[in-house]
This record gives sequence, structure tokens and C-alpha cells, in this order.
Amino acid sequence: MRLFSSLWPRALTVLATGCTFLSAATERVTVDLTYVEDLAHNLAQKPFSPPPVIPEELQSIDYDGYRSIRFNPIKALWADEDLPFRIEFFHLGYLYKERVLVNETTATHKQTIPYSSELFDYGKNSDLASELPSDLGYAGIRILYPLNDPNVYDELAVFQGGSYFRMLSRGQIWGLSSRALAINTGIAEGESFPIFREIWLRKPKPKDRELLIYALLDNEWVTGAYELTLVPGDPTTMKVRGTLFFREIPKRIGLAPFSSMFWYGEVSFDRPNDYRPEVHDSDTLVMESISGEFLVRPLTNPEALSESFFQFDGIETWGLLQRDRVFSNYEDIEAAYHLRPGGWVKPIEGFGSGSVYLLELPTQTETEDNIAAMWIPKKTPVPLEPYWFSYELSVPTMNPSPNGWAQATRQGRALDGRRQIVIDWGGGRLTDLAPSENIEVVLTTSPENIVEEFTLEKNPFNNSWRLVLYLAESASAETAAELRAFLKLNDQVLTETWTLPWKP
Repeated sequence: MRLFSSLWPRALTVLATGCTFLSAATERVTVDLTYVEDLAHNLAQKPFSPPPVIPEELQSIDYDGYRSIRFNPIKALWADEDLPFRIEFFHLGYLYKERVLVNETTATHKQTIPYSSELFDYGKNSDLASELPSDLGYAGIRILYPLNDPNVYDELAVFQGGSYFRMLSRGQIWGLSSRALAINTGIAEGESFPIFREIWLRKPKPKDRELLIYALLDNEWVTGAYELTLVPGDPTTMKVRGTLFFREIPKRIGLAPFSSMFWYGEVSFDRPNDYRPEVHDSDTLVMESISGEFLVRPLTNPEALSESFFQFDGIETWGLLQRDRVFSNYEDIEAAYHLRPGGWVKPIEGFGSGSVYLLELPTQTETEDNIAAMWIPKKTPVPLEPYWFSYELSVPTMNPSPNGWAQATRQGRALDGRRQIVIDWGGGRLTDLAPSENIEVVLTTSPENIVEEFTLEKNPFNNSWRLVLYLAESASAETAAELRAFLKLNDQVLTETWTLPWKP
């Protein structure tokens, strides 16, 4: 059921609660980026105030108890209208303790969507429904769209927890997460996690194929206004426009950040006792410079915290990808890691010079994210002055590199005991080149003598090319190396540039 405002017929909907309608005030206002920028700027001039504390019974609920609280899909926002999108709501509790206000808007009006326990099935927590306050709010939203079947509303995007959000393209399942902003990631004093305080959903028209979302960001360091245009497809994309107002300048600012998981894969030297060959949501960091060079870095699960900085005067695109799409390389029917999305960023404004930052943390499980990647701008913002940026975010399945690409990186020992790294290159022109072609390996290392020799040959079984690096055994366990290689024929670059840090 829905209640429609008598002042603006069918403009804004209000969720019903049982037999009684709870009507939030409808306000005549145009919600756009300027509107949210004004809120963010005013908020930045005041000390940070954390969201209200949620009831203790929701704070102490465990994982199973929280999962048993389910939204009733027939009560989704816009479910009884002929609209392309539907909205479901996440309940507060367990890890999700920060309330976000959710509003529905048109071009001329806005209205807050009130919390109601009637929207949820509480499962084993049925006694909670009558005890929770009417102004509780929500932990986030789930956006549905007929992504894979025109008759079925699938999960398209989720906003839940801090400023985290995720998207799906056709045929994908949940994997890596995006964030609106990262503050002090990898800094010894500890990371700070901004939150979305409020979200505004522009009500779509029946023929719309994109959803417009506005969001207000806040934490002790910064406030922000975001315009997010969500476009379903293959790949699904989100056009992001952001304006930040810093209360104070943190040590590290991360734009377009990702969080992901890499437990082990082909590159892992020591693997856990697990039947699956690989377990990861993402396997490669890929970066395209403004000169057109593609730089790739296989992900690792390090023994200790590892940071990598890739500096650019300007960057064309970059992202975290799940390049390995073969089920037999994972053998996981339930998790289906071969269907996990990538995350791909195309900067538009406000990036300039800076670094792609990769943080890898050690993990012993697949249940926690241990990978973070983001853009660290060289330009330092000024407190309380607007800091603008924009980019297009997509969640692709296909590999974006137009040249030959590093399909796999493996480590092991040769028969003579030396450590070896094996890189398999495929795609581009490589398949059609004969084994007799004089392909050149361009290899750079630091220190220079870390690679004693290397070989390159064409694999007759799949037409890829295999580069094998034989590494010198170091006398010091503290020795670290940086390896970089690509293939070329005459003056033509055949592949992207592969790079990997190495420790004995």
C-alpha cells in the first residue's frame, strides 16, 4: 500500500505501516548537488556530531540474529508502480549502527521515508518489533532493477555501512565494494571512516533507465556532497560528482576507493590446506597512464602490511579487477568467485597528478577484506573550501587492456632449487605470432642482479607466451626487489607492463 500526497498527486509516496499511515512532511524544494553542497558546507563549520546511538538490543544482536531480520519485498518503495527501479531498506543492528535518513524526491519536492517495523520480518527477533522507536531510521538501501531478466527485479546496488556501496553488472554476484571517500587508510594512527548521513532518491519515470541519487557525507575530518547517477547494464556504471569540505586536513585522502579480498591464488607461494585452487574477489590492480601504458600488479596476501604507490602525472583509467573468469580455477560452486565484478574508474575532474595506492594486509580467511586501492591526489585541499572531483565508476567483467595481458603469475622453485616467477601472456597480437618471431623481453629490476636469467617461449597448448624469471638466492632475508617486464616486437609494444614486489 502507498499514500499519495493530495497536494502533488502521485509525486511522492509514503510507506504504509499496518492499517495506519505514517505521513512525513512533504517539503517544496529542489534537491540537487547545490542543495546538498550547502548542507555539507554548513555542517563542516560545526564540530562533528556522531549519529544517535541505536537501542542496545540492536547493538548486541549477533550475525545470525541480524540476518533473520528481512525486508518484505512486496513493501518495497515503488513496488506497486510501473517504475524501472525499486528500493528496499536495511534494518539497523549488528555491525550497522549508524542511521542514515532516506528521502524520496521529485524535481520540486522531497519527503523523508519514515521507519516502520511493519516493513520487516523479524524472524527469531519477533519481540523487537514492538520495542523499537518510531524514529529509528535505516542502515541503508538495496536498489532493484530487472538487470538479467525483464520480468525479475534483481539486486543492482547496495548502500550500507559508512559510505560503502556496491554494484552489479549482468551475470555477476557480489564481490568488491566501493566507498565514497577514504581517510587515513594505512596510517599508523588508524583509518577514519566517513558515513552517509542522508540519502535522497529521485523518483524515476516509467521509461527512465538511470536512477539519480544524492548523498551527504560526514565525519570528524570532512563533509561532502555527492551526486550519483546509477546506470544499469553490462557493465553497470555510476557517474560520480563530489564536493568535499574539510574541517581538518588528514594525512591521507583517498578518492574512488575500493575494498576487496585476496586470500590466495596462482601467485601465492605458500597456500593454505584448501581444496580450492584460488580464493579471491579481485586478483589484479590495473592502471592506464595518460600516455596509454597499461601497468598491472597481481595482488598478494603478504606476511605483513604492504603498501605500494604508483605515481602518475595524470591517469586515464585504473581499477581492481577479477581477471580470472574460469570456474575450474576456483572450483567453488557456492561462492562462484569467477563471477565477481571488477571495479573500474575513469577520472573526469579533480584527479590531476597523484598516486594509485594499494594496501595489502595479511589474512588467514576469505571472510574479511584485506585489499584497499584508491587514488591519492597530490593537490592538498584547503579547510572549508570546496574540493571538487568527478569520475565514472563501472563494474566490468571483461579485461580492459587492448594489448596482450598477463593472464597468470605463478611462483615456485626450479629443479636446481632457484626461485622462479612464471608470467603467462595472452591476448592482443600474441596469439598470431609464430614461435620463431624475435619477441623482446624488456625487463627492469631493482636491485639489478636479482634476476639471474629468463626464458620466453610460446605455449603450444593455448597460444600464450610464457616468461620465466630465475631469481638469485639472496643472502639477506631483508632483501626486497621490484620486478617489471613487458614484451615488444621491433618498435611495437605487445603487452601491458607487469610489475611485482618480491621478497625471498
